[in-house]
Amino acid sequence: MRGITSISSFVVPLSLLLILVASANAQGTQEQYNPINFASGTSTNYCVAVSSTSTGTQLRLEICDDSASDDLQLWELDGELLRLKANTDRCARRTGGTSSDVELDFCDSNASDQQWNVNDNQNLYIEDANGANYCWDSASGSSSGSLVEISSCAASDSNQRFDYGSYSEIEIFTNSDRCLSATSTSTGNTLELQTCNGNMLRLWRLDTSTYLLHLRQDPRRCASLSSTSSGNVVNLRECSDGDSLQRWEYNSDNELQSRDRNLCQQWNSEDTGQEIRAYSCDGGQDQEWRFLNQGGSSTDYMRYQVRDNSGRCLGVGSTSVGTQLELYNCDDNDLRLWALNENEQLVLKANSNRCAERVGSGSTVEIQQCNTGDSSQRVRYDTNSDYELRFTSSGQCMQYDSESFGESIITLSCDGASDQEWEQVDPSDGGSDGYELVRLRGSSNRCLGVDGTSTGTQVEVLECDGGNNNRLWRLDSNNRLRLAANTDRCASRDSSSSSSSNFISIESCSNNDDKQDWEYNVNRDYEFQSGGSTTLCFQYDSTTVGTSITARTCDGGSDQEFDFSFYEVINPRGNGNRCMGVDSTSTGTTIELFDCNDSDMRLWYHDSNDLIRLKADNNRCAARTSSSSGSRVELQSCNSGSSSQQFTYDSAGDFEFDSSNLCLQYNSEDVGETIRSSSCDGGSDQEWEFSSSGGGSTDGYVLFPNNGSDCDKCIGVSSVSEGSFLRWINCDVSNSDRVRFIDYPDLSSGGSQWCIDDGDTSDDLCVVPDDSTPSSGTKLKLVSESGVANSQTLLWYYNDAGNDVNDDITHWSSESLCVGVASNGDVEMQSCNSGNARQSWDIVQYDDQSDTCADLGGGGGGASGRDPSATSPGSLIYVNNDESCYDCITITGCPQDNFNCDSARLAIANCFSSDDFTYLKYWTEVPSSASKWCSRDSDWCIQYTTASGSNGLELVRSSESTSQNALWYEATQDSSTTLDLPPVEIQPDFSDQKCVASNGNEPLIEDCTSSTLNPKLWAISTFNQWSTTCDPTGRDPGAVSGMFIHVDTDSDCGWCIGIDTQSNPQVVGLAPCVDSNDNFETAFREGMVPSESNRWCLESNSNICIRYDTSVTNDLSVVPYTGNQNERWYYEQKEITPLLRADMCVVTDTSRNVFIETCTSVALEFREWKIVNANSYSCNTLGVSSFADANAAGLGKQIGRSVMAVAALSSAVLAALVFA
Repeated sequence: MRGITSISSFVVPLSLLLILVASANAQGTQEQYNPINFASGTSTNYCVAVSSTSTGTQLRLEICDDSASDDLQLWELDGELLRLKANTDRCARRTGGTSSDVELDFCDSNASDQQWNVNDNQNLYIEDANGANYCWDSASGSSSGSLVEISSCAASDSNQRFDYGSYSEIEIFTNSDRCLSATSTSTGNTLELQTCNGNMLRLWRLDTSTYLLHLRQDPRRCASLSSTSSGNVVNLRECSDGDSLQRWEYNSDNELQSRDRNLCQQWNSEDTGQEIRAYSCDGGQDQEWRFLNQGGSSTDYMRYQVRDNSGRCLGVGSTSVGTQLELYNCDDNDLRLWALNENEQLVLKANSNRCAERVGSGSTVEIQQCNTGDSSQRVRYDTNSDYELRFTSSGQCMQYDSESFGESIITLSCDGASDQEWEQVDPSDGGSDGYELVRLRGSSNRCLGVDGTSTGTQVEVLECDGGNNNRLWRLDSNNRLRLAANTDRCASRDSSSSSSSNFISIESCSNNDDKQDWEYNVNRDYEFQSGGSTTLCFQYDSTTVGTSITARTCDGGSDQEFDFSFYEVINPRGNGNRCMGVDSTSTGTTIELFDCNDSDMRLWYHDSNDLIRLKADNNRCAARTSSSSGSRVELQSCNSGSSSQQFTYDSAGDFEFDSSNLCLQYNSEDVGETIRSSSCDGGSDQEWEFSSSGGGSTDGYVLFPNNGSDCDKCIGVSSVSEGSFLRWINCDVSNSDRVRFIDYPDLSSGGSQWCIDDGDTSDDLCVVPDDSTPSSGTKLKLVSESGVANSQTLLWYYNDAGNDVNDDITHWSSESLCVGVASNGDVEMQSCNSGNARQSWDIVQYDDQSDTCADLGGGGGGASGRDPSATSPGSLIYVNNDESCYDCITITGCPQDNFNCDSARLAIANCFSSDDFTYLKYWTEVPSSASKWCSRDSDWCIQYTTASGSNGLELVRSSESTSQNALWYEATQDSSTTLDLPPVEIQPDFSDQKCVASNGNEPLIEDCTSSTLNPKLWAISTFNQWSTTCDPTGRDPGAVSGMFIHVDTDSDCGWCIGIDTQSNPQVVGLAPCVDSNDNFETAFREGMVPSESNRWCLESNSNICIRYDTSVTNDLSVVPYTGNQNERWYYEQKEITPLLRADMCVVTDTSRNVFIETCTSVALEFREWKIVNANSYSCNTLGVSSFADANAAGLGKQIGRSVMAVAALSSAVLAALVFA
């Protein structure tokens, strides 16, 4: 039971109780719970009710509560369970066959006597084992107290008609805050426009069998024409399916049209109180309506294409009720686009009141008017490797017998075969990833586009719109510029001559047509240049909308320059090191501040509809979560009609993103800071700025040696702060903010400042010598520009001699001192030496360095070569087995500004996650054949020693590594337990009986034949080879592979859901995420965690899974995986719910129990979870809980239930409990 068993068995903080009570009280009437009206046409409005929530209580008729606040009259059809709101663990069940009662019992989704359906005749019915249908029946007529029974279904029996349809607000297209409304339930009242607020006078249901438009407040009242003349009002009348004035249909033009006349409901203004009248249907905006919930309000429309066949998509030929679903060519037609809404209905974009409906086994699928009460419309798309469109009430899937155009879609038992596989494709991607805007370089709102997809359509200059597939392009591997709106359309020139009439148009794509061959940015010139022998480039003669694009001789002019897309980072104004971003593209993901990088999760596009689109998924936009100040900002499916996603930006005034006078705000500039929408106040914490990212960016310059061997190392600092000394450091992306200078020594005769990008526009940090009268050996440091008394101190000169040895940098104080690199890595002033390669420098834009430096992955690609996992020079030496391959031999013990300090020592450290400034892991000389073993980043080498108290290894300066003890061999061994790299023993030249081993903390020398457990087999490779070979790749030694599911609060993020694998039976509980000293396994297999109907199984054994199981105390059991639907889970809005019960959440409590509870009865902090890769998991309070006096994980499950039950008590009872 879910109630309180013993109130004295626990003590609950009063604050927690009040939070839970407030949460429960704040829920109000939920949309999924509705009255069930007796629809036999009685003079009194009767509803199905119970007198209590006790099991065995019979269902009966009572006079309807007009306020819909009596939870004993509110029901939800949850799958096939008819659930009571007053106690969501109570459901309707039949007690026997015909003439038997319907009563309350504990909900059981597997009980055949609780599986109800609704049909078009307004019957609530159940099917017995023989396939016979039994309907609800008020056999004793329509009076208060009449019992509900079941009888054989009879379409003509009025006592079997119960109204449990899906009621919806009907809004006007031009204003989502104006809805069709009645003023009261009195007959004759005129319908009007009112503010949309969910009031029952605003809720309607269009009956597909009678064409009556019923009012939710009293379903006996229907919308009616007042006469047959144009211009007369629409009013309420007593429902009569024989009255032609009351018959309506929702047509393909989104009009509410009289079924028998050419008259449509119309408003003449958007003012509240505006009367609704009927005029001749004309397709005007003032006659367009939208059903909000009946068809689902989702705008996340997708194509469902035959898997591996992008040319065949699910569609219909018209929006008429009964139209069959068939296979069509994939295109942008709204008859091919579908949205899976929150009611699990597959809604057609062309008419949001048309949903896919299963007719029967082996029969076709067709569109019908959307009805959330109809279980034959409940569909789920399963991405867990089976790609099925499954009707949940039947276990049958949509199937195509061939992939031919016009092939009918049928439903048969789901079997995992390829003819039931569908791919969900975002239409904004044009059916594939990688489509982007092609922008006129230097113009913020002019892009390449077309006005249609017919062959011969000219490519023109048009306004940029990231949501319009006619503006999105992709340059494929065959150098074809493909259009997203039709991926068989490619940009083509008319001829091979340079002419203002040689237009670029779209034609059917062909890899054999050289007029469609284009290369982009080959010479870093941002041009689209024709391939082959002809050198023609895209050109625009004007930025005026409609200007044709032509092919002209390439000349490097600005009118031939284009940029792909215009995604940028969004920074807090003045801080270039912090960027707005996300860690997932899932809807509901909170937008936060991150360290800036080139990740698509940090890049945004502010489109012409004022939507802020994410590059990683351009159908994900920033959205306010409420209209209240201080609410969270998160990702949602982009909707240009949603005011919560529209943010105007003022780049010349207050730099705010303003949405209905709520502005994006950060309360601190710390990484992880949540972005909120707060009342606009002009404060600096609401100021934002865009900055470019990606290829061609001018965001900073780097200074590096212009010889090939050292060009991957740059002048930089260990931290961007005043007083930091300049060092010679790696140029990779992890150091990008420490090597980029916004001002640099140039060729001007007057000298120039040399300043770093510190994110502060008011005062720069600039480079000066550490001595006012520098000499050879004087180091360089950063100082505040405003603090320099003599401005000449800031001046530097660059001498570009045009060769690789004399491009030196000097200070104004002396032409004989040049900037150079000391042996310890310090950047200092040195006597100029034309032969010193480390005094000769290249200065280029940060993103252009990889074109010059082969070690950074040159040959184009912008900053792509900067990833540390690319081709960083030097080798790693690491343990050659699966379990410990992240253990690298490193040098540590020195500060970042002096890697050659006397306290340097050898250590074993994580190859990936260890700080490169603390652990030097790269070696330029490695054991081979009597070779030295020396560090890349310091002056240290390793030699063998027999000194007393040593472990057999010592560090010596490179100049001292001259003896035999400094020479090393690698001896290849045979082993079946190592990685796919040669296992080697590392032996000193002094003795082939001695081997280098690892004890997990440091390397040491042991006898090669020693029986210790210390690994002695090593791999020597580049970082790239290591990162693609080592499994688990780069995992922290304290973590594990797999996924963690942890409490989503800062104070308790150290606690994860786990399985106690040693208990019998195994149980689900909460445990420290990374504690190896308990029996809980907290790592789950990637791809087998709650998501879109996923299984939920352990990393260590994918056959140990979690099941929703109402037969155990916490509703969670651990079972071998069987494929049962009870083993499928969803993860949405940070909540974990079983496939079978969307209203039930996995929750925790103050005693760290994990169990299932009704979502709305539990405070957010106890039902929100974060699912992260174990590699990227971080928490400042690992294993330390704020849960007071919490004991061992997984205990006290009944206590947790009691806490949740107490939340439902009144505050008076709570006070008595707490203070008694």
